[in-house]
Amino acid sequence: LSLCTEKKIFLFLSDDKKARKYAEILDISCLGTLGILLSHVQEKRITKQQAKDILYLLISYSYYISTDTYARMMELLE
Repeated sequence: LSLCTEKKIFLFLSDDKKARKYAEILDISCLGTLGILLSHVQEKRITKQQAKDILYLLISYSYYISTDTYARMMELLE
Protein backbone atom coordinates (compact mmCIF):
# COMPACT_ATOMS: atom_id res chain seq x y z
CA LEU A 1 0.00 0.00 0.00
CA SER A 2 2.82 2.38 0.75
CA LEU A 3 4.28 1.68 -2.69
CA CYS A 4 0.89 2.38 -4.27
CA THR A 5 0.76 5.68 -2.45
CA GLU A 6 4.35 6.57 -3.27
CA LYS A 7 4.11 5.66 -6.98
CA LYS A 8 0.53 6.92 -7.35
CA ILE A 9 -0.77 3.49 -8.30
CA PHE A 10 -4.51 3.30 -7.87
CA LEU A 11 -5.06 -0.45 -8.08
CA PHE A 12 -4.00 -2.79 -5.31
CA LEU A 13 -4.17 -6.57 -5.74
CA SER A 14 -4.92 -8.40 -2.52
CA ASP A 15 -7.23 -10.93 -0.90
CA ASP A 16 -6.30 -9.73 2.59
CA LYS A 17 -9.37 -8.19 4.22
CA LYS A 18 -7.43 -5.83 6.47
CA ALA A 19 -5.20 -4.60 3.62
CA ARG A 20 -8.24 -4.03 1.42
CA LYS A 21 -9.85 -1.96 4.17
CA TYR A 22 -6.75 0.25 4.46
CA ALA A 23 -6.61 0.59 0.67
CA GLU A 24 -10.20 1.82 0.71
CA ILE A 25 -9.29 4.42 3.35
CA LEU A 26 -6.41 5.56 1.11
CA ASP A 27 -8.79 5.72 -1.88
CA ILE A 28 -6.96 2.93 -3.71
CA SER A 29 -9.08 0.45 -5.66
CA CYS A 30 -8.66 -3.22 -4.77
CA LEU A 31 -8.98 -6.33 -6.81
CA GLY A 32 -8.70 -9.84 -5.43
CA THR A 33 -8.30 -13.25 -6.99
CA LEU A 34 -11.99 -13.63 -7.75
CA GLY A 35 -12.16 -10.15 -9.23
CA ILE A 36 -9.24 -10.95 -11.49
CA LEU A 37 -10.96 -14.14 -12.65
CA LEU A 38 -14.20 -12.27 -13.35
CA SER A 39 -12.46 -9.47 -15.20
CA HIS A 40 -10.67 -12.00 -17.40
CA VAL A 41 -14.00 -13.64 -18.23
CA GLN A 42 -15.58 -10.27 -19.02
CA GLU A 43 -12.64 -9.35 -21.25
CA LYS A 44 -12.93 -12.77 -22.93
CA ARG A 45 -9.36 -13.70 -22.02
CA ILE A 46 -10.66 -16.92 -20.47
CA THR A 47 -13.96 -18.78 -20.69
CA LYS A 48 -16.40 -19.19 -17.83
CA GLN A 49 -15.46 -22.87 -17.66
CA GLN A 50 -11.77 -22.00 -17.43
CA ALA A 51 -12.53 -19.60 -14.57
CA LYS A 52 -14.45 -22.37 -12.77
CA ASP A 53 -11.56 -24.78 -13.35
CA ILE A 54 -9.08 -22.25 -11.94
CA LEU A 55 -11.31 -21.69 -8.91
CA TYR A 56 -11.59 -25.46 -8.29
CA LEU A 57 -7.81 -25.72 -8.56
CA LEU A 58 -7.29 -22.85 -6.12
CA ILE A 59 -9.65 -24.47 -3.62
CA SER A 60 -7.87 -27.80 -4.01
CA TYR A 61 -4.65 -25.97 -3.01
CA SER A 62 -6.32 -24.58 0.14
CA TYR A 63 -7.49 -21.21 -1.19
CA TYR A 64 -10.17 -20.15 1.29
CA ILE A 65 -13.52 -18.94 0.03
CA SER A 66 -16.72 -18.76 2.07
CA THR A 67 -19.70 -20.77 0.90
CA ASP A 68 -21.66 -17.55 0.28
CA THR A 69 -18.87 -16.08 -1.83
CA TYR A 70 -18.45 -19.37 -3.69
CA ALA A 71 -22.18 -19.48 -4.47
CA ARG A 72 -22.13 -15.86 -5.67
CA MET A 73 -19.09 -16.55 -7.85
CA MET A 74 -20.81 -19.56 -9.45
CA GLU A 75 -23.88 -17.39 -10.13
CA LEU A 76 -21.73 -14.81 -11.86
CA LEU A 77 -20.06 -17.50 -13.95
CA GLU A 78 -23.35 -18.99 -15.18
